[in-house]
Amino acid sequence: MYIAFEGIDGSGKTTICKYISSYLRRNGYKVLTVGFPSNNEIGKLAKKMLKGEIKWNEIAFELLITADMLQCNHKIKKFLKNGGIVLSDRSPYSSIAYRPHLRNWIEKIHKPLIKPDIVIFLDVSVDNALKRIYKHDKYEKKKYLEIARRTYLRLSKELNFVKINANKNFKKVFLDVKHIIESSVKNKRLSLRPSQ
Repeated sequence: MYIAFEGIDGSGKTTICKYISSYLRRNGYKVLTVGFPSNNEIGKLAKKMLKGEIKWNEIAFELLITADMLQCNHKIKKFLKNGGIVLSDRSPYSSIAYRPHLRNWIEKIHKPLIKPDIVIFLDVSVDNALKRIYKHDKYEKKKYLEIARRTYLRLSKELNFVKINANKNFKKVFLDVKHIIESSVKNKRLSLRPSQ
């Protein structure tokens, strides 16, 4: 099962992904956690672009992030084939959320990418997100996040994402996400087996 966590920066994706991964491992499941941009050389270059260390345009960035995801594609497929659970901090849908005007082109270049079985959309208000990320990533602008959140809300309805209210405290958000994942794992009981 491939589960992706989506949402604007400051929604808590990375933290939730980490805690859910630990929870599943404690319960005996084989778990692979990935995140985009990744920590491989391509992902590191993408991170430098986002931090403003390298000048970039959005087409170049999307080609780079797609290459980053393609690098992980084989590893994800292999892990899933062996009965594991893949948790992803962002997925191909992030590109559409942040660049909705490029959606048709992005969907074309993303065709080779494996799509998540479940997308958990952590929905947080832009004001709350900005409070959370202010110390970390000043390059995220309010207008940029507002566009991304509106697009995520549209994608969530269109593609049946599981929407979680991420304005709540972390414990409540974690319990909501845990419940969704436990239900999903039970529904796929035959193909998901705890590691021996």
